[in-house]
Amino acid sequence: MMSPNLSYIDKIAAGDHNFRKKLISIIKQELPQEIELYEDHIQNGTFEQRAGIVHKIKHKVSLLGMDNGYALTAKYEENLRNGSLDGKENFDQILKRIITFIEEL
Repeated sequence: MMSPNLSYIDKIAAGDHNFRKKLISIIKQELPQEIELYEDHIQNGTFEQRAGIVHKIKHKVSLLGMDNGYALTAKYEENLRNGSLDGKENFDQILKRIITFIEEL
């Protein structure tokens, strides 16, 4: 599985340092909140609520250059919508990698 990186953010920022910084700031602010909400939904929520928050996180997985992680997250989101937790372990591993990465930014 790929590790998170800033290559996609660098590509879309196209040398605009302020835009790059803003994107990173948004990820660092929103992602921990979304992960916390996901964990709350795992404990108390419906499959549909879980799928909704995984959908939001999926886009940040993509922004962090994890193409394979994006595919795994998309499959997990689909499984949740179908009432299955299949793929949860892979998704949890993706979250751990991302959390470590953004903490080091």
